[in-house]
Amino acid sequence: MLLICIVGIVFLLLCEFLVYRNLKTPVFVYGLVWLLVYFSLFLQQDELIFSNSRLPSFFLATLLFIIGFRLVNFFCEESFCREKYEVAWNPMLEKIIFSGVYFFSLIAFVKCYSVISISEFSAWQAVRQGMSEDELFPPWIGIVFNFVRMVFFISFAIYMCSPTKKNKIECLLALPPVILTCLFSARGDWFMIILTLIYLAFFIRDISNKKVVIIGIISFLAFVGIFIYSSLDKFKYAYTDMTELEKMEMLFNSYFLHPVLNFFYWFDENPELADGKYTFRFLIAVKSALFGGGEVVPTVLPFRTINGVQSNVYTSLNWCARDFGLWWALLVQFFLGVFYGGLYKRFMKNDTFHLATIIILCLLIDPIVNQFFDDKFFSLVSHWLQRIIFVFVVVKLGVIIKSKEMKDAPNL
Repeated sequence: MLLICIVGIVFLLLCEFLVYRNLKTPVFVYGLVWLLVYFSLFLQQDELIFSNSRLPSFFLATLLFIIGFRLVNFFCEESFCREKYEVAWNPMLEKIIFSGVYFFSLIAFVKCYSVISISEFSAWQAVRQGMSEDELFPPWIGIVFNFVRMVFFISFAIYMCSPTKKNKIECLLALPPVILTCLFSARGDWFMIILTLIYLAFFIRDISNKKVVIIGIISFLAFVGIFIYSSLDKFKYAYTDMTELEKMEMLFNSYFLHPVLNFFYWFDENPELADGKYTFRFLIAVKSALFGGGEVVPTVLPFRTINGVQSNVYTSLNWCARDFGLWWALLVQFFLGVFYGGLYKRFMKNDTFHLATIIILCLLIDPIVNQFFDDKFFSLVSHWLQRIIFVFVVVKLGVIIKSKEMKDAPNL
């Protein structure tokens, strides 16, 4: 059955490429992630995995996502042409935006230094430990960090569209605060930042398929390198009875294999379903905050031990499957395909409203890549709303976009 699933996804991706000749679409990324998951399972050569009745889930999810995506986006003949636009920060609001970014970054730096200077751990570990033990920052600081990152993404997109010296300097000015926010973040945020920048370059510069493959391979190796280095740093004083090689094997299994196994084993236990508490968690949380009552499920799922290793990730499908079962999780993938298809269609319209849309589309590649691991979409709706609002407001108020073909085009 596993081989059939692998062949099935390869067939879907091949059809997608032969029809549209584009390796950058969300559809291709979606299928490629599950294809890599299937290959990882194949390398295990475990008969229990090969015969598991849930194996086709990822193939069916890919199929439904493609159907939803192409239902609203059959043919995209246009492509974004950055040469048609002149893009720059609004000089009046630029100073206000960047002053705010650096003001909060300075406060963060002072607090960071007070922790790092007395810690024996690396800077990242020291700050992360300080946040968990000493409540280094109030909860709202996450909103500020979201804003800092969106300003950097917008600056990078502006430079990609109009690579002038001024835009380059402003992009570099936005970089130090973003690097600082990485000290407070889990590695998933690091990967999100890098992935978003890569896709902004892919879409705005319209990178060829050949270069996409080369950059994709290099980026994958870089991600693996970052994962290995940060894991050795994170667990430097843990698992002391293991060699470094044994640690890495255990961590790779925990992060890349156990999510799928947890997904399978969870179904085998015939769990009680939650009737929408996971899929609609954000709405329930808002209702609870405004009117009280209602159980808001935690975003952290229960730990499970497999071969002596604990993990609490179950792939993205499990989040919605906890509500109404697998059929619901698969149906949700169809609607996600429709959502991404609508975004992509808007991106391909090639108008001055494009900048905000393309940034949001590139941001939302991260949940697709992370689907092998856990849900980064429904469990973090408030984060995405913050990011989308920040992008639209800042682009609307703080960015000037003019069409070279229409001199009287209104500013966005």
